[in-house]
Amino acid sequence: MMVQSIDQGDQTKNPLNVNRHMSGIDHLRLDGSLLQLFVAVMETGSISSAAERLNVSQSAVSHQIEKLRAIVGDPLFVKSGRGIVPTARAEGLVEQARVLLSQLERFAKVTEFHASALRKTFTIAANDMQRDLLLPPLA
Repeated sequence: MMVQSIDQGDQTKNPLNVNRHMSGIDHLRLDGSLLQLFVAVMETGSISSAAERLNVSQSAVSHQIEKLRAIVGDPLFVKSGRGIVPTARAEGLVEQARVLLSQLERFAKVTEFHASALRKTFTIAANDMQRDLLLPPLA
């Protein structure tokens, strides 16, 4: 029996990945935790302080920043003396990241449904008997 292997490494063979491969940026790899981490590093100005704030290891923050760098195609932070400073691109992205985090929070927020507050028009198709028997109690 002959077994064929499929090369998973060549992104251009998958038609769904062609545009992302060509642009070099896979925006679908973004998630809320990456954005939260990015904002924490921006606000604290430090990988260590961001790790402490988020209660994760410094190496975890560094790894995730590398992932975010690959996604956005920018170093985001560069060494300056003993610390780091954000690039111009990072400065431009931080407010967008805050807005996206806020939108994600609203998306996940559970809101109560109150049928009494619903104002919709419904059309019910029924014969005479159904109309006479079922609709009065519903109304």
